[in-house]
Amino acid sequence: MICCSPQGLSLVVHQPPSLAGHPARTFFCYTFLAAGEFSYIYMNSILLKLADMMNLATVDMSSTNHLQHCIGSAVIAMGPQRILKLLPISLDADNFTCSNTWLVPIFKNHVVEASLGFYMEHIVPLAKTFQRASRKVKKSVIGQDLQAHAQALWRLLPAFCQYPTDTRQMFGPLAKLLITFLEDSSMHENIAVALQVLVNQNRSILNSKNDIGESSISEAQKDTFIYEAKDSILEIRRIPSYTKKTATKNIKALASCSTDLLQALVNLFIDSQQEKCSYLKDAIGCLASITDSSTVKDIFMTLLKRFHLVNGKGEFETLESHINNALDKEQGDLSASEKDLQRSVIMELAASFVEGGNRDLVDLIYNFIRHTFQASDGTGHLEAYHTLGKVLKEHASFCTSRYEELIDLLLGLKSPADVATLMRRLACFHILLVHTLKESLEEENTKAFLILNEIILTLKDAKEELRKAAYDVLLSISSSLRETSNVSSDASYHKLVNMVRLLLNS
Repeated sequence: MICCSPQGLSLVVHQPPSLAGHPARTFFCYTFLAAGEFSYIYMNSILLKLADMMNLATVDMSSTNHLQHCIGSAVIAMGPQRILKLLPISLDADNFTCSNTWLVPIFKNHVVEASLGFYMEHIVPLAKTFQRASRKVKKSVIGQDLQAHAQALWRLLPAFCQYPTDTRQMFGPLAKLLITFLEDSSMHENIAVALQVLVNQNRSILNSKNDIGESSISEAQKDTFIYEAKDSILEIRRIPSYTKKTATKNIKALASCSTDLLQALVNLFIDSQQEKCSYLKDAIGCLASITDSSTVKDIFMTLLKRFHLVNGKGEFETLESHINNALDKEQGDLSASEKDLQRSVIMELAASFVEGGNRDLVDLIYNFIRHTFQASDGTGHLEAYHTLGKVLKEHASFCTSRYEELIDLLLGLKSPADVATLMRRLACFHILLVHTLKESLEEENTKAFLILNEIILTLKDAKEELRKAAYDVLLSISSSLRETSNVSSDASYHKLVNMVRLLLNS
């Protein structure tokens, strides 16, 4: 039963109801969100009653899920700081019992537009408290539970990076903190995800078509929510109040403090096992895309020198000279396979630097790609093709200015026998062929025929998986030429069809 008084709304519960499909649950969600920050004043007693229900051991799993969504709506409306004033997460130092730790998974799913400062000043110290206690307790089971609570609190970082209100002011201190966090391997993925959230959310606003200014957002709009029915659970998402002006300032703040953090992530990527680094690579790509290209180039060149891929003048070593450096202090007695692995790892990293790179950085990466193709008989070619594909996709001007050189480079290489590398090679051909046909330059027809001829020949390969790869890229090229309905694209498409017909008949 809901009661109204001058002090606000209150919930009277004679026995814990099952909230599965219960209209009260939907009502509470809407009411918390409608009241917004004022729910802290007028609906705190309802939140406390819901918390009491969460603490009851008799509540079944279905009711718990619905209670979590009710309390989650309160988290969205009030913010984690006010929630923790009403329901503090705490640890009894004498008997090591915890209170309100069930809030942590709710925070993970519902915190938005919170404060990075609050995470650093409150959540981090709280996690450290649980961690210290886990080392003191004598019973291993209790110690493991306390350590799990500590880890769960650390891992709230991505949630607090969902449209934070103080990015400009607090990212600098946060970046320094994250560098220290990188010493803990269990935090690597959370840091990587958090950085991607911070960068991508601001970039998505800058890239959006809606150019919203600060003055055009009303207070009502800032507290607008989207309600979605999903698996019979009411999903609630706040429409972010970031504007392009806010996002621009945030990106500048992120870029100004990114260098040390980017360098730390690069070092970690190089020193980590390759198969566990996909999330690190994505985070590096995000940071590199907003960091000054000259800084990124310096970081990349330092790596090339560290592994003796370039000489003191910054020129790429020949294959022979690279082998002769086997006894160098940095590389020790590395085998040829270990050196090839190093080259592949650095090439993967190079792909992460492509998106935001200027011409100097892109030229350096391209020279490394070309050197890799020339310095080995196939090792590292998968990564080299992948990186080259990103260069061609992200930097159309590079494709235009070096078209003939690129074609000669690729056609001068033996077609790979493994499907993964072939698919990367064909992806490069896709971009180059579409460029050729759209430009419609007669002098480039020969080059286009050479590209298309390799694809057609692969269609006749004895291996089914290679034939399928060639067929798929041919369909992709066709789709790319027909993306826009205009005379030019139609002419390019028909030119492709005629070329395929000629090659198949020859």
